[in-house]
Amino acid sequence: VNLAVSLSQTKGNPSVALVDMNMLFGDIPLFLGVKPNYNWGEIIKNIDRLDPTFLMSILSKHSSGVHVLPSPAYLNGYPAATPETIGHLIGLMQRMFDFVVIDGGQSINESSLKAVEMSNNLLLVSLLSLTCMSNTSKLLKSLNDSGHLPKENIRVVINRYLKDSDISLSDAENAVKQKIFWAIPNDYKTTMSAINQGKTLSEITAKSPIASNFRDMAYSLVHEEEEQEKKKEKKRWGFLKRGS
Repeated sequence: VNLAVSLSQTKGNPSVALVDMNMLFGDIPLFLGVKPNYNWGEIIKNIDRLDPTFLMSILSKHSSGVHVLPSPAYLNGYPAATPETIGHLIGLMQRMFDFVVIDGGQSINESSLKAVEMSNNLLLVSLLSLTCMSNTSKLLKSLNDSGHLPKENIRVVINRYLKDSDISLSDAENAVKQKIFWAIPNDYKTTMSAINQGKTLSEITAKSPIASNFRDMAYSLVHEEEEQEKKKEKKRWGFLKRGS
């Protein structure tokens, strides 16, 4: 939630969509204080109608400008999402928005793997605990072996980071056999206050270290995206020059 809002507040105010794929415990609307009328179950039920107009009628818009697509959040008779329907939905959203942020939940199935396959980056959120590091290592191996996404596009993010933790960031990197992409500082009081008020961190304490941390992560991802686009542009121009 806070990453999506931070992305929308970067230079140029890019358009951002936030998708909740946590089927049973989807709580993004609660975190943002929005009361959506629809969820992506409506889209799956009417997949043949899916176009930009229909999609925009389903999305809820937060005051930050982020467009929210909630999950059904409970078992209510909606048809099951398939990789094909998820691919159709995400593909349309990628054409309509500058950034599409997806909360993938905590389960892995064919539909969630389709979302992974279509992503530019996968942020795997973990904690500095022995069990979390072990599970993260296993999940990374599974994702790498599956080939759904290049290894360099799978990033590990440490949440609730404390500098004096028994497990250091270097210990974590040794455990997962790759660099830690980002560490979000532990600020339980501020975070719970934001959640309980249905507001983002930037709304209740914009100058706090944790809010600044999310802005920095958003900037890092935007800057990386811009650099990749520049490289692609150079390659296209280089190709034209050679062929002239």
